[in-house]
Amino acid sequence: MKLGTTPTLGPYLLSPIIAELHRMAPQLRLHVREGIPDEQLLELSRGNIDVMLGPLPMAGDDLTIEPLFREPMHLVAALDHPIDAGEAMTRDALTGSPLLTLDPRHHLARQAAEIAERHGMTIAPDYYGTSLESLHQMVASGLGLALLPSLYLRSAGGMAGLKILPVEGWRVHRSIAIAWRRQSPMSAAFKLIAGHVQSCAERLLAE
Repeated sequence: MKLGTTPTLGPYLLSPIIAELHRMAPQLRLHVREGIPDEQLLELSRGNIDVMLGPLPMAGDDLTIEPLFREPMHLVAALDHPIDAGEAMTRDALTGSPLLTLDPRHHLARQAAEIAERHGMTIAPDYYGTSLESLHQMVASGLGLALLPSLYLRSAGGMAGLKILPVEGWRVHRSIAIAWRRQSPMSAAFKLIAGHVQSCAERLLAE
């Protein structure tokens, strides 16, 4: 089975899930491909991958798309950033702050652009991160703020050199879904995998 996912999600969610799936179904051989979500949707429609796990929105007349869970997103800064992480700040406190982000083809970059506009921040123009780790490193070195997902921050080293900034009224999340071709003979198996991913993600986010 070929599973497509985004590098902003797969590495921080799939490891425990794949281990459990292997225990449940030892014959299953899961090949994971990371890539740009919009490009992977095309690969799914063309039959080059079997199932896709990634952020909404997804669309395709030939696809079954099942929402699985909502993942909180956090605004982070370097530990020595002058903004105090001890108390909730107003949106005005963020005005003009540089927001670091990924390649614009990523859903996360589009979401960051919306957040920047809403809070008067500016998207840092000089360099786009190639991964969440590169964003992390740039933020920790004091180059700006970033929007990072909960599953990444709870991973090993995910909070090193960072602090979460509490913003008044902050209710930011992304919705994660799974998709497969509607006529696939493996639809029943995909539904079982979807349920397992959903329960595992909810457990991780609750910890």
